[in-house]
Amino acid sequence: MPKIAYLIHDQHGVDKRQVAEVKKHIPCVEIFVPYSGHFPLSSLSRSRILSKTLSKVIESAIGSKECSSSGEINWLVHSVRKDNSKYLAALLRRLRGRPKLFEIVIQYALRRHPGDYLISIALMRAHLQRKDARKALEVLREIENYRPNTVKKPKIIMPFLIEYISQTGGLRNIEDIAQSFKGVLDKIMKENANPNSQQVELYNLLAHHLNRHSPSDLPLDNRSPDSAC
Repeated sequence: MPKIAYLIHDQHGVDKRQVAEVKKHIPCVEIFVPYSGHFPLSSLSRSRILSKTLSKVIESAIGSKECSSSGEINWLVHSVRKDNSKYLAALLRRLRGRPKLFEIVIQYALRRHPGDYLISIALMRAHLQRKDARKALEVLREIENYRPNTVKKPKIIMPFLIEYISQTGGLRNIEDIAQSFKGVLDKIMKENANPNSQQVELYNLLAHHLNRHSPSDLPLDNRSPDSAC
């Protein structure tokens, strides 16, 4: 009996090349977990079907019924996707340019997952995109109440601060957030020899609004636009 690999992965994610390489060398059965990124098993766990999915994979491998069973497993994953806030948050990111559909999905997500961190982040970013800094701040404050460390997460706070300052012209009502994140950003800038453009932009914005000065060894042209935060 030929060996068969069962690949559980995000068909939209960043692992496409690795999946393609595996498929070159061994027959594969693919289980798709959309918008799960590097962590499809975590996404299945969030949907409360991890054990059931793995059990079906094992049953399929032992019984050599991979074709029919993989369809059944994929249907199982597909059927519960709306119960997964991570899936909905990723879907909302893709719908930012489609406001009517975004509104339908965000209202469903808020009803289905009230208080969920990922959905709240998606809503905050939507308010920023709509140039409504006040509502974005309201959502961020709600998140901060039950996840205080949010104000120290660069991927969340950096875009928020940049857009908020751009829309309001300063740090009014967010001085505490800026001060809390200042130490995190100082460390990033000190340890990163090649900061990206967003890090440099925010550092200089905070330096201006908090009456601080950029270090002389950090010229503005020392940036890499494509670097990750």
